[in-house]
Parts: sequence; structure tokens; C-alpha cells
Amino acid sequence: MTIPANAECSIQTVKSFDRQFLAASGNEKPVVKTSKTAGATAPKTKKGTNSMNIAEQIKSFEAKRAALAASLDEVMSKAAEEGRTLDAEEEESYDNTSAEIKSVDAHLKRLRDMESN
Repeated sequence: MTIPANAECSIQTVKSFDRQFLAASGNEKPVVKTSKTAGATAPKTKKGTNSMNIAEQIKSFEAKRAALAASLDEVMSKAAEEGRTLDAEEEESYDNTSAEIKSVDAHLKRLRDMESN
């Protein structure tokens, strides 16, 4: 088929101009190379470089436990001053705080075991 304004030009001629720019057929996968491979040669992060040592952790959890215990005392003192029992919200707060203290105590025991070993 010829192009009307140019008798020497055909569709094949026009197509041949951009043959080098055509998309790949999809048979070959593109190759991507990185400067470093994953695995043993990749840089690894060091564990424990920013973490607290055991003594610092114990001190931190003891402070947390003291704050929680003070919170329990505050709830009970308020109810005692007013001569009443705990309301539903205070009961929930007391129970949650008490459970958290037990959790902190268990964690402190584990930390002290680690420290003694």
C-alpha cells in the first residue's frame, strides 16, 4: 500500500523507521544488577546496641510499678475520703492497673533472674 503524497513511501517503509524503538516481544526478561547481594554479604543490624542493659531495665520497671501502685492508692483514697465504694469506672481502672502491676512484677522477676545468671 502506498501513501498518497509520496509514491515511493509505503507502510513498510514507515514502520521500518521505528523498528528499533518497538517494545520487546516479552520473551526475554530484563536484567537488573545490584551492587550488593542479599544474604551474608549484606550489612546486618546489630541487636542490642541501643537497648538498655538489664540493670537499667529493672530500674525503669520499678519506677513504672511505683507509679501504678500510686495510682491504685489514689483511687482507693478518693473513695475512702468520700465514704463510698468504687464506682464501675473506678473498679475497672483498679482491676486493670492491678493486672498491669502483676505483669510488671512477673517481668521484674524475669529480669532479676537474667541479671543473676
